[in-house]
Amino acid sequence: MYLFKSIKVIDSGRAIILRRKDGSSLRYHSTWLRDNSYDPKTRDKKSGQRLISVSDVPINTYIKSASLDKKGKNIFLNFLPEKKQIKFSAGWLETNAYDKSKNNSKIWSKDTLKHVPIIDYKSAKSDKKLLLKWLKSLHYYGFAKMKGDKIKSGAVIEIANLFSYIRETNYGKWFDVRSEINPINLAFTNYGLQAHTDNPYRNPVPTMQILYCLKNSARGGNSKVVDGFYAALRLKNEKKSYFDLLSKYCARFEFKEKKEFI
Repeated sequence: MYLFKSIKVIDSGRAIILRRKDGSSLRYHSTWLRDNSYDPKTRDKKSGQRLISVSDVPINTYIKSASLDKKGKNIFLNFLPEKKQIKFSAGWLETNAYDKSKNNSKIWSKDTLKHVPIIDYKSAKSDKKLLLKWLKSLHYYGFAKMKGDKIKSGAVIEIANLFSYIRETNYGKWFDVRSEINPINLAFTNYGLQAHTDNPYRNPVPTMQILYCLKNSARGGNSKVVDGFYAALRLKNEKKSYFDLLSKYCARFEFKEKKEFI
């Protein structure tokens, strides 16, 4: 249960500070709070959809006063110049908190990552708690490993269906990486690929990619994973001028393809 200990209006009413029971605090701005109000004139009671736009909120909106109920479960805000009182629950404010430091990911290297997050497909399918733990590791490190699904083309769809949906591209719902004669892409060869980011020319770019090995007839075949954030921080520390050059100027990406394939 979410509870707050105290509330304080700051910055001439343009924001509030809510202090939790553990002493930590959250900040919310007056215009954001007013725009997210759930009163009948701001939101439809049945659908919850907006009845106003942010441009309908007075530009000089500020919070005149703020208070908590005795249990700290709800807060009450008085907005001027509209003379409107709005109620927010502590749970909703915690869920939608935006002004807080986030540390949901971890940079790593081959020396610091001791164990690769791994799960068996059958366990992931039957045990939601194990699947959630695995997904949290995926979110934390940026990659994770799953084994044990069927050895057939398209099996990767079953893995994706455990937690998400497929964003189809010109390659289809899935893409079999195989060696071909006169390939149009290095992915259709038996060459080893250097560390890279796939499809940076797409809009939107891929979010989560799933690589699933069915059969490997080439020599080698080990996967290589690099933490780009760790590489960027090393570059920033060792050669900041190079980091600034790469981070402040746009790079253009394109994919050159045969016309009949597009």
